[in-house]
Amino acid sequence: MNGVNNYTEPRLVKGKEPKNIPKGSTKEKEWAKKPWYINYSFNGKQYRVKGDLNRIKDYKEKAYQGEVLLQSIKNDLKNGFDPTNPEAFLVKYTQETITLSDAVGKYLEDIKLYNRPKTVQSYHSKLRYLIEEYPNKQVQSFSINDIETYIRKKIHNTEPAKIFMNNKSVQLEKAIPWTHNTVRTAKGVFRAFFQWCINNNYYKGKNPSAKLESKKIRSEVEAKPRHVPFTKEDVSKVMGYLDQHDKLTAFFCRFINSTCLRPGEVSKLKIKDIDFLNQQIVVPLSVTKNTKKATIDRINIEPNLFREFTRLEFEKYPKDYFLTSNSETIVGTSSIGSNSAYKRFVKALKALELDGKGYTLYSFKHYTNIQRLNSGWSISEIMKANRHSSVSMTDKYLRQINRDTDISKKEVPAI
Repeated sequence: MNGVNNYTEPRLVKGKEPKNIPKGSTKEKEWAKKPWYINYSFNGKQYRVKGDLNRIKDYKEKAYQGEVLLQSIKNDLKNGFDPTNPEAFLVKYTQETITLSDAVGKYLEDIKLYNRPKTVQSYHSKLRYLIEEYPNKQVQSFSINDIETYIRKKIHNTEPAKIFMNNKSVQLEKAIPWTHNTVRTAKGVFRAFFQWCINNNYYKGKNPSAKLESKKIRSEVEAKPRHVPFTKEDVSKVMGYLDQHDKLTAFFCRFINSTCLRPGEVSKLKIKDIDFLNQQIVVPLSVTKNTKKATIDRINIEPNLFREFTRLEFEKYPKDYFLTSNSETIVGTSSIGSNSAYKRFVKALKALELDGKGYTLYSFKHYTNIQRLNSGWSISEIMKANRHSSVSMTDKYLRQINRDTDISKKEVPAI
């Protein structure tokens, strides 16, 4: 009797040894026909576990599988298995032995409930890379050194890169070393994932990603420019081209410029979200990026955009029509989608040979914020227009305000 867990040592019971062997048979064949089971007692109660043993007709195979089942039961009892509550042991066992791959699968399903698809996709990408590096590693065995080693490997990567598209791994011809921004994003993803693992008892101890900041991991790889604010000359070229060749995308871009809404938000707005009487746009909580918001935003429609609304006669359409669709009338029954709008925008950039400058749909937000500051708007007014919760968020859109300022020929006063 085990004094700690109160169970007897399990044993394999094969029944009585056969004495009378039919002609053409053997003792082993007859023995294999008998019911076999693992027998043990737990807290004074007898348990017989047969598993699938008695489906096996070959003696040697049955004896082997019986020994496997016996050792499994011994290990389970040693590790705290309680036959009166097997579900609790299964949960505990899963928590202690879950692999990175299984944990990531559960995590992504969990965050789908409260994150945008694009955010989930970003988390999926970074965690998939980690799985490929440690395919069978248990979550509990991770250390800060594992994560640091992995990130440094990605920074100095010289092997052809893999990207994940439509849930498939695609091999590229060239390497893509991680930039500083990618490293920063990955740190945040890993920290959030392991904290989730801690909360779900898949990881015991301190978050292994928490100390990454003290490691001073930095990439010297220069990132390609992205979301670069337009020059006045280039924005004039782009809008001139769109007005002539793609009026829908032209309207989409002017919408962003006038409202500071995100492309994904613009694509989801419907006629019912426009308060024509008060000349305001009501941004539903289901549309906004910030999942923590508890109040609906109302954005004033400035005169230039309101004239666009009037010209397109929005008020005559059904309330559930989208403001931007693939319809020739711009308004329609289905959304254009931010990805489709971006592809149409990129097509214009290529036609104008401006596709290598880092311009995206977000460039309109950066451009309009800089223009507002230069025209006398205060930081607090720009912050409110963007619906930002902190000045640091607004500052990201103003960092390139001096990009076109030339001081190369300025004389510095002597001392």
